[in-house]
Amino acid sequence: MKQIGLTVASLAISFLAAGPLHAQQLDPLALLKVTPASVPDHNCVICRPAPPLYNPRPDSPYPLALLPLPPANGPPVKNCTFCHGVSAQGLGVVPRLAGQRAAYIEKELGAFRNHSRDNPYSALYMWNAVPNLPPETARALADYFSREAPQAAADGNRALVDQGRALYQAGEPQANIVTCVVCHGPDAQGVGAIPRLAGLSYSYLKRRLEQWNQGYHQTAKPMPQVTRSLSASEIDALASYLSFLDDRAASR
Repeated sequence: MKQIGLTVASLAISFLAAGPLHAQQLDPLALLKVTPASVPDHNCVICRPAPPLYNPRPDSPYPLALLPLPPANGPPVKNCTFCHGVSAQGLGVVPRLAGQRAAYIEKELGAFRNHSRDNPYSALYMWNAVPNLPPETARALADYFSREAPQAAADGNRALVDQGRALYQAGEPQANIVTCVVCHGPDAQGVGAIPRLAGLSYSYLKRRLEQWNQGYHQTAKPMPQVTRSLSASEIDALASYLSFLDDRAASR
């Protein structure tokens, strides 16, 4: 009797979740004898087959056709935007993906997969997110997000912007701090697998610089060596300055 009760309750929950189609056609007593096949035009969210997450066209020269969110047969961007925001601008400690360099995103997905990007948040969230991600899907996701329009976070300390700008553009030779311009460009737009820094959130940039300083992600050369000479106040200044930089659309 207990098993019958559980079965009835389970069916009831399923049909209530399925929406008005079932509710209009069935009364509570009918739940004892109804089966999905017995419901006309059965197409509820509970019983219908799940659509494929990634199903590129076989004739596509590249595994991604850019489509509006959510794409019908493109990469599973919703899996990413759940944490990174529906417009991929980042949320809190989660970084912005929109406008980031495609080659950099793809490279970092590989670093999550092989656990070389070993900072705490990466280990807690991203290590579990990528182990079953096919390379072609990783490439498609990276390409997709690189084409999304970015917005500057502008959440740093404005009083530190001038100090951060000077440090970014000229470095600090006496402290053996190299200029950031050499790799990331004059407007911090990045190139190839070197990331775009302009407009990323202050909290994310600050945390990443601190983590290299603490010994995390040592394979991301030359950043562990670069950050070793940065003081806490210089990290604050750099992160603040970069958060305010305009993220102008650039060719990728």
